[in-house]
Amino acid sequence: MAVFALVTASFTNIYMTQPILPVLQDEFGVTPVQVSLTVSAVILGIVLSNLFFGFLSDRFPIHPIILTGGLCVAAGGIVSALTHDFKILIAARLFQGIFIPALTTSLAAWLARTLPGERLSVVMGSYISATVLGGLGGRMIGGWIHPPLHWRYAFVSLLFLS
Repeated sequence: MAVFALVTASFTNIYMTQPILPVLQDEFGVTPVQVSLTVSAVILGIVLSNLFFGFLSDRFPIHPIILTGGLCVAAGGIVSALTHDFKILIAARLFQGIFIPALTTSLAAWLARTLPGERLSVVMGSYISATVLGGLGGRMIGGWIHPPLHWRYAFVSLLFLS
């Protein structure tokens, strides 16, 4: 259950801005290409740090890595929710992306190392389904929380999920 929750929260953070791209474009006065960076920057951060966190999780205890990653992803969410500068929003989203593998990749490496094969397949199935639910959840939270409230509340709600 913890694996499912952690991975779902991670992927929810990735895709949260996707349904509100037009709103962010209007608020920050940027082009469609620029506003798409709110998703792309997170993915770039993941690409840049994925191998690094896999390396760390093979050599160090997993709990401090996950705790640090969760705190950093949450900090990036706080900055994203509070900023009025588009460049800072993109930097905060990149920061989140850099630390998402502390949650996902580190966890997968640790599971592969510690679980017996018969349990690993079930847990990794849960892991994969959590990536799908997280992607859907990010789009739903961003799309459903924005209309009645402000888009910034979507980031705040993800702080609690993270």
